[in-house]
Amino acid sequence: MEDIPVLSNEEVSEIVRQYVKSSNFQVLAYRIGPLSDDIVGFLGEHLRLDVSVVANKSGVEEELNIHFFVKILPRNSFHSNYVVSMGAFEKEVLFYSTLLKDLSKYQKHNSALCLEDATGDNFWAPECFLTRPDLIVLEDLSGINFNTLDIREPMDFQHCSVAIRTLARFHASSIIFEEKETKASGKICRINELYPKLFEENLFVDSDDKLAKGWFLTSIKAMVALTELLPKYGKGHEKHQLIKEKIPEVCMRIKDLVKSSGKHRNVVCEGDLWTNNILFRCCDGEMPVEARIVDFQLVRYTPPAHDVIFFLHMATTRDFRKHHLEELLEVYYNSLSSELHRHDLDADVLLSWTEFRESCDLLRDVGRIIAPADHQLGVMKSDFIIPNVETEEKLNRFMVVNRNVVVCDSFRSDPVFRKWMTDDLEELIECCILSQNE
Repeated sequence: MEDIPVLSNEEVSEIVRQYVKSSNFQVLAYRIGPLSDDIVGFLGEHLRLDVSVVANKSGVEEELNIHFFVKILPRNSFHSNYVVSMGAFEKEVLFYSTLLKDLSKYQKHNSALCLEDATGDNFWAPECFLTRPDLIVLEDLSGINFNTLDIREPMDFQHCSVAIRTLARFHASSIIFEEKETKASGKICRINELYPKLFEENLFVDSDDKLAKGWFLTSIKAMVALTELLPKYGKGHEKHQLIKEKIPEVCMRIKDLVKSSGKHRNVVCEGDLWTNNILFRCCDGEMPVEARIVDFQLVRYTPPAHDVIFFLHMATTRDFRKHHLEELLEVYYNSLSSELHRHDLDADVLLSWTEFRESCDLLRDVGRIIAPADHQLGVMKSDFIIPNVETEEKLNRFMVVNRNVVVCDSFRSDPVFRKWMTDDLEELIECCILSQNE
């Protein structure tokens, strides 16, 4: 494994001290290298820290091999500039170094979840051991049998259900913190007022000097290009030209849809909950029993429906949502209500089912707009991506200038990619364009 010197000896010792919860240990050796050869995400570089330790427990020396997940700013200059321009890494560092502690403050262990061997205090995110402006060190979830699913495969009902329940506990932590702090201080507490910088929008922005704007506009261009290839709404369709003209207009509505609500209860939302950002632990074969949410670089303070709808559009097919959406919304709300009840809070008062269901309808277009933008990179084979990101010039063009040719080639030759993009674009066209122009 390549040795990447991003941590000092003192920092490694501090990470181990927090992990073993003792200062009675000796670091024998450590190494830091790439987590994987695969392209996992675009907003950070993922590494693995392996540490050999001798720890003294109750007078008995024990040798431990401990593993950690390390996320750093990309070493490629354009890639790094892209992440810095977005403020994505800065936001995640702030989340782990400050907000996570607040969200975990009133957490209670839930024996009903059968998580006796779970680690950490929050049961929905990994434990954090160190943050710097350029680096985050987290527990290695794979070491306790958490894994991601294949992002090119739609998620089944069992995994969706576990993910939705985990998401509900995450969202409940916001409400619990705000309500407990309000009661303790005698004045209304809202998390976005405590951490205003953390909740500044960093993806859907207007500023031309922000590379994130270039990414979204490039994604919209590719959507328009793909309409030419759609069997149902391609060149032969009577409203093909209207569809091409309306897609950019419809997509730009996302800037309003991701804002905090003045009507519905807001919570801390992950903001980018696709398949790669949630890990599952299974038992008895393939049955998922719990999940962890990772990656908080796009956190927002919005109605919880934002995350729920986003996740379901990114992880499932349109046909699946047709048959299971209502059931999964009920699973989510029942989990949220139960978690609030355990803290002597009433969901009917704080976020009623009627309010939640109404907000889901209002935010359905979040999923319809985001899915065909994010799936362009999320479900594209690495065979198409790697040749287009191997130099800074190519990466720049692919991310923020034009990727139409690559996306269309992928659509023509890859049936999995074609299925996802056809599904996404047909729903966008039918629900956001044609239904409004009949």
